[in-house]
Formats: sequence, structure tokens, C-alpha cells
Amino acid sequence: MTSTSSVRTCYNCGDPNHFARWCPHNTAMTNVNRTAVTIGQTPIPALPPPPTFVPPPPPPPLQANVGVLSGSSTGQYSKGTGWTNLSRRVAVLEDSVGKMKAWYDAAIEKEVPHREEKENVSKEKEKEERRLNKKREREALNKKFHDAMNARLDEMYEVVRGQKRRGNNGEPTMEKLLKEIEKLQLAQSTVGRNHGASTSGPPICDDTLLAKMMQEHKDMEVKLEMVAVVNKRVESLEESLKAVKQQHEHALQEAENWKKQALRSGNKWSWLAKSPSSQLKMPSTTPCKSTLERPSIDPTQLAQLHTLEVNALKEM
Repeated sequence: MTSTSSVRTCYNCGDPNHFARWCPHNTAMTNVNRTAVTIGQTPIPALPPPPTFVPPPPPPPLQANVGVLSGSSTGQYSKGTGWTNLSRRVAVLEDSVGKMKAWYDAAIEKEVPHREEKENVSKEKEKEERRLNKKREREALNKKFHDAMNARLDEMYEVVRGQKRRGNNGEPTMEKLLKEIEKLQLAQSTVGRNHGASTSGPPICDDTLLAKMMQEHKDMEVKLEMVAVVNKRVESLEESLKAVKQQHEHALQEAENWKKQALRSGNKWSWLAKSPSSQLKMPSTTPCKSTLERPSIDPTQLAQLHTLEVNALKEM
């Protein structure tokens, strides 16, 4: 299995893909054998000799490792060194590929800053173009506004000049129009001051203004009524809050008085001590026992009941 799967090489030069019979690197021994074969065997004159296929010569070795690949100074390969030469050629190819990759990486590294510089220049150009376009649009808009204003001013100037010219013919001039405007403004102000006060003033010529003023007066009255209602509600709430506070204070005072009365030393209904260190005071007289004995009461439970009652009174 190993002989069939292995790559056969030339016994003369050690290269694959051809045999020693058709090896392009001929030696003296092969030349002698070929001449002997051609002299001893004459071809048949009736038939032409069969065509012989000569493969193309292998590519020349790289310049960096010519001495390594060549077996001698004549460029011939030694016999039986095919695998070693193949490994050497693979090493040379790997070295050349590594050098090519390093050169490619260096070229890419050199090209990156140039590309970035070009991109920056193109971005700056685009920004400059956008700025110039905005400036042109702004200038065009300003020019349009100026032209429109100049046209309006020219029209007004022509109207005023035409009115001055027609004033000599008995038509109203600008001064008369201004005086009429002042009179109308004065009449409007007097109407606002004397609203519904007297009938001797000038007649009202603007019904919409009068209706607007009446509506505002009605709205103001409605707002004043709402404010009065709100004030009354606030006052009632304050009074109720004050009453609740008084009740709370009264309850606290009653609870305090009840506590003092309960903790008083002369009180026969209280067996509570004033401090934890003092002992409970027993009545001086021995009570006479009744036929029905009362159940024993724990003083600690009684104290807890008193404290709970005091807290309940405080929360009221």
C-alpha cells in the first residue's frame, strides 16, 4: 500500500512527475545509453517513429536558495535525495510566502494613513461645501427679504407722494388722516373710562368692543363669586379643625388627670407602684372575707390594662 500511494521521483534529479528516461537534466551515462540504444536498434523504414512526449522543464529554483537546491556546481541533483529536496523546497516556499505576507502587511500599513488622510480631506471638502451652500441660501433669503421690503417701501413712498399731490386738489392728506386716527383713539379711551356712567359722552361706534367688555365683566363677577365660596369653605374647615384640636387636647388632659389619680398613693383602687423598685402597698386594714371568694388578679395584667386604656384615650 505504501509503494502505490507514494510519489515516484526521478532517479537522476529527484524531481517528481517524470522518470529518469525523460529527465531534462541529462548526464554522461544517460547520453551513452541513449546513443547505444539508437545505434543498436534501427527503426522500421516503412513506419515513422512514434512521437515521444517530452515534459516541460521544471521552473528554476529561487535565487535565495540556489546553493541549497543544487547538488553541485553544475546544477545537477544527487540521486536518492528526492524527499530532502522536496522538504527544502517546501521550506523555501513557506519562507517566500512569509516574506510576501510581510511585504503585503507593510504595504497595507503604509496605505492606511494615506487612505485616512484622503477620507479626512474629502470630509473637510464636504463640510466646506455644505457651509458654502448654507451661506448662499442665507444670502439669497436675505436678498429676497430686502427686495420685498424695498418694494413695499417704494409702494408706500409712491402712495404718500401721490396723496400729497392730490391734497392740493382738495383730497385728504396724511396729516388729516393722522388727526382722524387720534380722534378715534381718544373717543375709544373715553368710552372705556365712562362705561355706563353717563350718556353725555360720544356715541359708541364699536359694538364688538362693548360686548367684549361686558363679557369680561361677567367673567370677573363669576370668578369673585367662586373665590367667596372657596373662602367660606376654608373658614369652615379651619373652624372644624380647631374644634377637633380642642377635643384632642381635652382628651389628653383627661387622660393625664386619670393617670395621676390612678397612680396616687392614697387611692385604694390602685395597687400600682410608682417605680419598679418600690413594693406594692397593701391596705392597712384586713378586708373581711366574704362567702364568695373573688378570683385573684395579677397586678401586671392590671397595669397593662391601664396603659392600654391610657393609650386609647391619647389616640382619641
